[in-house]
Amino acid sequence: MASSYFNMLREITLADFKLRYYDSVLGIVWVFAKPFLMFAVLFTVFSFLKRFEVANYAWFLLLGIIIWNFFSDATSKSILNMRSKSEFIKKIAFPREIIVYSACLNSLITFALNILAYVVLALLFGGPLNIGFLLLIIPATQILIFATGISFFLSVLFVKARDIAHIWEVFLRAFFWLTPIVYPLAVIPEKYRTLIFLNPLVSIINTARELALYNTIPPLFDITLVFGVSIVVFVLGIALFNRQSKYFAEEL
Repeated sequence: MASSYFNMLREITLADFKLRYYDSVLGIVWVFAKPFLMFAVLFTVFSFLKRFEVANYAWFLLLGIIIWNFFSDATSKSILNMRSKSEFIKKIAFPREIIVYSACLNSLITFALNILAYVVLALLFGGPLNIGFLLLIIPATQILIFATGISFFLSVLFVKARDIAHIWEVFLRAFFWLTPIVYPLAVIPEKYRTLIFLNPLVSIINTARELALYNTIPPLFDITLVFGVSIVVFVLGIALFNRQSKYFAEEL
C-alpha cells in the first residue's frame, strides 16, 4: 500500500514537472530563467535606488528570490493542480493529498536546480560559498513544511471559491514587498520588527542568508520556533484538507 502511494506520488510529480515546460520553446530553461530574470531586473533597479549597504548584495538578493519563488511556486501550483486535476478527482478514488504533495515536490525540484545554478555562478564569479551553505537544508525543510501546510488551506479554499486563485496571486505580489527580500531587516524600524517576524518567511530567508552568505548560525530558538510554527500550519492544513476532501468530487 505504501509503495503504491509513493509510486503514484512520484509519477504525478515527475509528469507534472515534464509537462510544465513541454509546450514552451525554451523548455526546462524556464526553471532557471524565472528567478534569474527577476534577479537581473531587481538588482539593476536597486543598485541605483537602494539607500542601504549589504555585504554581497547580489548574492543576498538572488538567494532571497530563490527561496521566495519556492514558496510562491508551491502554493500557486497547488491551486493550479486542484483545477487541472478536477476530472481526475471526480472519476478516480485516490488519496487527494497527493495533489498538494506533488505540487510542492515539483517546486522542490525547481528549488534544488536553482540552488545548483546559484552554486555554479558563485564558483564562476567568486561568490560566497562556505561550510554554512551545507546547512541550507534547514531553511529548505522549514519552507517545504510551511508551504505545504499553506497549500492545503488554499486547496480547500479554492474548491469552495474559485476566486481564491486570483486573490492569492494579488496577495503574493504584496507579500513579496512586505518580506525583506530586496532589502535587509535593518531598514525596518525596530518597533515594527516584531510584526514583520510574524511572517515565518522572514526568519526562513534570514536563516538561509546567515548560513550561506555569512557563515553564521542563527539562534537555535529562532530556528526551533519556525519549525514549530511550520509544523502547526502543516498539521492544521492537512487536517482540514482530509476532512473536506470527501466533498471535492461534488464541489469541483
